[in-house]
Amino acid sequence: MSRHIIRVWCRRLFVTLAVLFVIAGGAVAIFGLMPHPPEKGDVGVVIGSKVYSSGLPSDRLLARLDKAVELYHAGKFSLIIISGGVGDYGYNEAYAMADYLVQHKVPKSALVVDLGGSNTWSAARFAADYLKKHNLHSVVVVSQYFHLPRCLLAFRLAG
Repeated sequence: MSRHIIRVWCRRLFVTLAVLFVIAGGAVAIFGLMPHPPEKGDVGVVIGSKVYSSGLPSDRLLARLDKAVELYHAGKFSLIIISGGVGDYGYNEAYAMADYLVQHKVPKSALVVDLGGSNTWSAARFAADYLKKHNLHSVVVVSQYFHLPRCLLAFRLAG
């Protein structure tokens, strides 16, 4: 094969991959930005995110926690699973999440802490196991729009 043909194929491959990337990103954004009014669920699940070394949640995690507080007080769920692992700063996300929720008038008795939720998949497995053990059936996942497709997939696969 000549170098010219190789370059042409490389360009085509690059353009094809770039187009697929844009289409996939658009699909994620469209799905996440579509209105998803939260229905009532047995349990709310807040997926962890960055916590600073001071123990303060990042802005992204604060947005998730504030939405969980709002939904809890609106009666959308009566239990909240907070799932987080130890992040880059060495502070467990779940502890920071629990502290924040309690400060915002969510009783400790309404919190289920998953200290091993280092990613979406492990959070989904923990939640599925918890629901099965307690004869519960539905969850309301609290996260950002770009994270919702992955959450949906993980929770469906976890059962």
